[in-house]
Amino acid sequence: MLPHGGVHGDFGTYHVHIVREMVERGYIVVAPEYRGSTGYGKGFYEAIDYGGLEIDNVVAGRDWAVEHLPVDPKRCAMVGWSHGGLIALMAVFDHPEKFAACYAGVPVSDLLARVGYAGKEYRDDAVVRTMFGGKTPSEDVDLVRRRSPVWNAHKLSTPCSCTPPPMTRT
Repeated sequence: MLPHGGVHGDFGTYHVHIVREMVERGYIVVAPEYRGSTGYGKGFYEAIDYGGLEIDNVVAGRDWAVEHLPVDPKRCAMVGWSHGGLIALMAVFDHPEKFAACYAGVPVSDLLARVGYAGKEYRDDAVVRTMFGGKTPSEDVDLVRRRSPVWNAHKLSTPCSCTPPPMTRT
């Protein structure tokens, strides 16, 4: 499973070299466009549930692949970068029986911190409310923690590798 990055991103050409290498090695790659992805209309875009239902969408894609493609359910893995890394981590935290391995490259790991340090679009209450079911992170801190990998790391049982974000100096 290869969920794209970007809260409102889509699967473009960024990962083509990775998909090519995986396919050449015999892997089946499923790159789902989960709720909130661009290119599927306003309703789909606005259905984002940051750290919530889009993870369920990706896990449902895994289940579909196991049912309809020649996929060994014991050999499924998650690979993602940035928001895709968050999805990969949360999927294996919540569904360890469905994934044999996980790689998360520079994942968004703490949504509380993300909303706090990100650009203006993440500090706009109206925008943030659309991402967290009508509330801001300060109105439902527990919800945002439940959707953040750093607050769920204790659930990790799937073999996982993670490349942390680069350190910056200020």
